[in-house]
Amino acid sequence: MLRVEIITVTEREFLLRRRVGRMRGWCSRCGAEGVMITAEEAAAICDVSLGRVYGWIEAGEAHCEEGEDFSVRICLASLIAPAALNGCELRIGEGEG
Repeated sequence: MLRVEIITVTEREFLLRRRVGRMRGWCSRCGAEGVMITAEEAAAICDVSLGRVYGWIEAGEAHCEEGEDFSVRICLASLIAPAALNGCELRIGEGEG
């Protein structure tokens, strides 16, 4: 008997660059300063719906802060674990720009 095993490996990488609008802010859950992004950007980076991102926030899986303009800003570092469950590997680092 012949056994065939098919393995599919998918890797997605995103480079988030914001030269002018890069938003650094304080994440009270991490207790550190980091890159804060909009919910729309989080959904695009993780390839999920906006509703899923808000679900992560409600479940405490993603950290968010309210901006001065009352907008929701999400801690990019906090998206690593929920994104991994969706098959997206986020690598956080300081790049050029």
